[in-house]
Parts: sequence; C-alpha cells; structure tokens
Amino acid sequence: MKHPCASPSPTSRMRGWRGIESYASNKVLGKAARKATLTGEACSLDGRSNSPPGRFGLYTSSRRHAHDQLSTMLTNERTTRTERLLAVAGEMMTAARTAPKGKGIDIVEVALATGETIGLLSKAMLEFGARTGLKFISRDALNILHAEAIVLIGTKQQAQGLNCGYCGFDSCEEKCQFADVPCSLNTVDVGIAIGSACAVAADHRVDSRVMFSVGRVALELDLLPGCNNIYGIPISCSSKNPFFDRIAPSPT
Repeated sequence: MKHPCASPSPTSRMRGWRGIESYASNKVLGKAARKATLTGEACSLDGRSNSPPGRFGLYTSSRRHAHDQLSTMLTNERTTRTERLLAVAGEMMTAARTAPKGKGIDIVEVALATGETIGLLSKAMLEFGARTGLKFISRDALNILHAEAIVLIGTKQQAQGLNCGYCGFDSCEEKCQFADVPCSLNTVDVGIAIGSACAVAADHRVDSRVMFSVGRVALELDLLPGCNNIYGIPISCSSKNPFFDRIAPSPT
C-alpha cells in the first residue's frame, strides 16, 4: 500500500498537467465563445475570431450551413397565398354547383376571374359608375383590386311551371309573356348557390363579400353568357378583410 505522503509518480504528474492544460484550454475557449456571443463574432477552435460580426451571435460554418439548409426547407405564407386562394375558389365553385336547385333544374353558371380579368372588370366598373352616377360601383371598382380572385355566380331564366305566383303573376304562362321578368325560383337558386360558396370561404377562413356591383358590370360585359342575374364574390387572404370599411373616392 502506497504511503499517502509519497511523491506522485511521473505518470500521475503528466496526467495532472494534462488536466490543468485541458482546464485552461476550456476556460480560454469558453471566454472566447462568450465574447463572440456578445459581439456577434464567430470563433475558431483556438479561440480567435475568424468571421465578421453577425446579428445573431455565435455562428460557426457548420451552423451557417445548417441555417441555409433550413431556410430552403421553409415556405413563406405570402409566397403561396395566391395558390391557396385559388384552391379555395375552386371549392367555392364546386359548392355553388352542388347547391340545391328548384325542381332539380340546374341553370346556374359559375366562373372565376383572376389576374388581368379583375383589372379589366375594375376598369369597366369605373366607367359604369361614372356613366350611371352610381358611386358605390366606382368605390367597389377600386376595392376589388385587393382580391386575388372573384367567383361569379349567375343564373339563366326559365319558368319552372309551378304557378307559384312569387314573381307577381298568377301563372307561369302569364309571366312568360314578359320575358324580362325573372322567375323567382331562378333568383332563389342563385342565392342558395352564393350562400354555399361563401360557407366554403368561411370554413377556410378566407375573407369574402358578396357584391351586386361586380355582378351588375359582369352582366354588362356578358361574362356569363345567357345569364341576367349575376353576383360577384371577391376573396382575399390578409390580416384584415379588405372588403369592409370601404371608402368611396367621393362620398355621396
């Protein structure tokens, strides 16, 4: 048994010096790392700075590489906004098509306006508003420029032969003598289709608004041939619904 006061062996002394050197080295690197974190510099293994200042503290080349890889794997919400809205618009069109129709007769037409078509529709609305003096149409003409897409829903006219009297005439035969008078059931069909489409937009948390003004000018442009009762539903995806709090250029 070795005496407790005996001198340490050369091997033990070597291990001791190595331990001291390792401890000192760690202390140096620790200080360098802390300094780099505070100053925004990157450090090498010997504790010396080897990169320009950065914003987020200590960055080694491996961490930069990992950061670049992660960046390429991310998809920013703004870059896919149009694509996602168009997908929702497609579902809205499907909902309008599958919505219940009077007597099961489908004479509803559905279309989608995007991009340049929205711009042309906006210009036509401005002209229509100026010509008719309907300032709310001019206001909406500017408002729809915030839309990524506009769903148009309209109906053709066809008396359903129910003699319901909802149109104001006693019979469908009497109503048909006045071709410009719409069948009430056709109008109801449009309303149900619009409600179904807007429900889809709400389910996807997409902002929307039903606009008579858009449909009225779409009718002027014959965007849905054969239809005489059209409404537009602009949709958007932003932090606040742009189709409310609308301000007219020249308030009435």
